[in-house]
Amino acid sequence: MFSLVEFAEESGGGLAIIRTEWFTPRKQEAFWPPTKQSKTFEKVLLNEDQVIDNKWKLCFVRRTLFESDDYERVKRKLPRAEYTSDLQSSEAEVGSQGDADQDKFQKRKRAPSRRLLSSSSDEEQTSKFPRPPTLNLNKQSKCDLKLDYFT
Repeated sequence: MFSLVEFAEESGGGLAIIRTEWFTPRKQEAFWPPTKQSKTFEKVLLNEDQVIDNKWKLCFVRRTLFESDDYERVKRKLPRAEYTSDLQSSEAEVGSQGDADQDKFQKRKRAPSRRLLSSSSDEEQTSKFPRPPTLNLNKQSKCDLKLDYFT
């Protein structure tokens, strides 16, 4: 079983996932493995047969935020725990429907494409805009007449 815990400031502070077996009996302290790389820490975390020895550091736990048998489920709660401390309520609300985080990542539904249909001929003849004035190019303008007079 895995726990998402917040460590006390005197132990370095921060959030981490630990095995529940790493807690002391009163669950106010937890043992921390002597590793500095994240990959080796994850191997130690996932190894059920890990033996706690005197090289492990004892850290004060401020509070336990979330517990689960599924490591991936606890890992998904870690980013959310950085902003809120109420992780248990979403689990109780969801119940048998599944994880609340999975509901956020559903595939989007595509909207049907809008297609323009051809309209009847009556609609094509009527326009919302007024008809522009027509230019009469056959008539001579007054300027042209004056020019003819002087020539």
